[in-house]
Amino acid sequence: ALNLIEQGIRDYVHKSPYRSAVTEFLTSFDTIKKANVEYFRAASGFDAAKLNLNLLQEQAMDAVNYNLVDNGLDARFTQPIKDILRGGAASGQSVVEAERLLDEFIMGSKGELGFFERYVPQIAHDSIGQYDGMIQTQVKIEFGLNAWSYEGSLIKTSRPQCIRWVGKGIIKEKNLESEIAWAFTNGSGMIPSTDAATFGVNRGGFRCRHRATAIKV
Repeated sequence: ALNLIEQGIRDYVHKSPYRSAVTEFLTSFDTIKKANVEYFRAASGFDAAKLNLNLLQEQAMDAVNYNLVDNGLDARFTQPIKDILRGGAASGQSVVEAERLLDEFIMGSKGELGFFERYVPQIAHDSIGQYDGMIQTQVKIEFGLNAWSYEGSLIKTSRPQCIRWVGKGIIKEKNLESEIAWAFTNGSGMIPSTDAATFGVNRGGFRCRHRATAIKV
């Protein structure tokens, strides 16, 4: 029965408006690529179109599909549903209680967001920022740029590292490792894999609203 539920969820996701919305969302990746090409051409005279940006775009879109539709969604959405049902069956839990737990997980309750309100926006937000960062990093490497311009507005929940970096405005390559170390020690929400090579992609951490633009100083 649990296996049938798993297949039923997968079938529904692929046929539902949710899948169409993910497909529509993926069209934004082409817009981001074109905007970056135009920016570097106008600002610095770099022809980023010569780089293999299509490969980066394909990789980024594959990651979105994995997390929002395929195995990533199975692990974060389908598996917890199976765990709730399996645990209920093992403990003799009532159908009413199982329905309550499922409703809380999917729809949310008591101020807690449901799965799709909590998880999907985070993945969508991070994928856009990280894809832009992938392009910036590729351009930085290709054209020998040596600094990052850290841009964006600050809000009440801005992390210490983002407040620090927006204030600095520019982070030179020679200072980048020490700045990242400062963030891990004094900041919050940093993505564990962040280092000098991945800074442009990860920036200030999960759901970071700021942009790191590659520049030469």
